[in-house]
Amino acid sequence: MENSTGVLKFPDGFLWGATTSSYQVEGGNTNNDWWQWEQIPGKIADGSRCGLACDHYHLYQSDFDIAKELGHNAHRFSLEWSRIEPRQGKWDEKAIAHYRNVLSALKQRQIAPLVTLFHFTLPVWASKEGGFENPKIVYFFQRFATKVCAELGQNVDYWLTLNEPMVYIYMGYIVKKWPPGRNIRLKIIKVLQNMLRAHAQAYWAIHRTSQNFPDRKNPLVGLTKYIRIFQPYNKSSLLDRASARLKDYFFNHYILDIISTGSMKLLLGLGRALPEIKKTFDFIGLDYYTRELTGFNLSKPSQFFRESNLSREGDVSDSGWEIYPEGIYLSLIKLKKYGVPVIVTENGLADKEDKKRSRFIVDHLIQVHRAMEEGIDVRGYLHWSLMDNFEWQEGFLPRFGLAEVDYTTQKRTLRPSAHIFARICKTNQITPHLLRDTL
Repeated sequence: MENSTGVLKFPDGFLWGATTSSYQVEGGNTNNDWWQWEQIPGKIADGSRCGLACDHYHLYQSDFDIAKELGHNAHRFSLEWSRIEPRQGKWDEKAIAHYRNVLSALKQRQIAPLVTLFHFTLPVWASKEGGFENPKIVYFFQRFATKVCAELGQNVDYWLTLNEPMVYIYMGYIVKKWPPGRNIRLKIIKVLQNMLRAHAQAYWAIHRTSQNFPDRKNPLVGLTKYIRIFQPYNKSSLLDRASARLKDYFFNHYILDIISTGSMKLLLGLGRALPEIKKTFDFIGLDYYTRELTGFNLSKPSQFFRESNLSREGDVSDSGWEIYPEGIYLSLIKLKKYGVPVIVTENGLADKEDKKRSRFIVDHLIQVHRAMEEGIDVRGYLHWSLMDNFEWQEGFLPRFGLAEVDYTTQKRTLRPSAHIFARICKTNQITPHLLRDTL
């Protein structure tokens, strides 16, 4: 709520923090499909390989000290499946012990963990089995979820099964910039179905297994949904408006509608009932970055949520993404119909010189607060990312971190924006004085 002094206050218990993913920060992940992908020349824009990354696998204690120093009370990270199950059905107890220590380190600092099971990497053995093209992945993922929940669930209140499934499908099966790099558009619905069934089985497995922890409250289980705001390039064009609506439906709503209804609707009105999927989210993780102005070219009709090559309005990040704070408000409004709480699990920008990040954070949080004032149940905001990291096909060039990383020495240096965000985290509010400091 906003009081008479212009202060925007957030609810008590609001989650403040940042996000990482295992492959992008840990280093030494050589047993998954992404490591294999990097070995192919030309797959990474800057020619780099993830390698040691940020060495977070060994430096997590000091990295969490940074998070604590910045006033974070929540942290999202992912479990590296290929470490925990390096061979099919064979569990690495040392890797499980490592993640148990990670959770203990967060607990010691009173930082709530949000744990992601799949953040774009598959064990080599699962990839060789066909990954999400193979219906067996549903069982494999359920088994993995059951194991890690049994071993680690005592200290986890928030689980996220899949990270951005539509992005994974687009990058891996349509534009082929990520593994598996196969153009199998006719099988995309099958891949999506397997992903959703894997999500649902993991959801039920976590809830079942958590019943063995009688002294713990039942965890919340969800998935993250990347929402991109699609708007017509020419608002007066019927075709441009239709293009934006189609992309919005397929990219932003299709998966959530399937989970919400338990029915997989297809283009011609045909569909398949998937009752085990229905209502398998206790909350939704929102990942939001930018919008896209989209048009319809009669000579080259826009394909299924392909990004249109159209100029954007306003300022942009180092990645060329438009900075559009109102988009996070519009994204939250879209999620209202699903009737579950929302946690912003990713929001950030590439900004090596840190000239725009402070204002980016504040402007987006003003829009989050606006949505909450309109009745959206937002429980937290996690910035992407705690530190610079390996940004998939872009390599190490984009700098998203609150902390700058020197990849030669592994030294972390807090950027000025990290301190601006810390003032919000520690006071649970945005003040007019802080707004002035970000101008």
